[in-house]
Amino acid sequence: MVSQGQPGSVWGTLSCSVLLHPDTQRDWPQQAEQMLHDLEYGTVMVNTWSAIAYPVPHVVWGAFAGQQTLADVGSGMGQINNTHFFDYPQKAVVRVPFDWALLAKPPSAQPIPLLLAQALSGFAVHGWWGIPKGLFASK
Repeated sequence: MVSQGQPGSVWGTLSCSVLLHPDTQRDWPQQAEQMLHDLEYGTVMVNTWSAIAYPVPHVVWGAFAGQQTLADVGSGMGQINNTHFFDYPQKAVVRVPFDWALLAKPPSAQPIPLLLAQALSGFAVHGWWGIPKGLFASK
């Protein structure tokens, strides 16, 4: 892993998402497995958004084990959700079938309801009194 702060590095070791197409997995099985093995993140999600792992009790969540010190905490120390009581989990790798329809999208990518958009727009323009103005705006 490239040390933090150098070109090509990414700060933190908490989680990452990898899109791995079945054809790539089939054509390059050893390389795909080695790539997943070499990722130094506490949670590696294959074909889905990494934050989906946080509430799942069977998926260890926390920074990649073994690199943190009190002087350089980075993404945190320790892990949660170790419901299988593994002695020293280093990371969790969760695989989801490659299906664009199943890919979880972050909340910011979801459309918001029209009434909520109108209320927020009214608030942005006119403050608190703009909420009813936005709700009753002509369409």
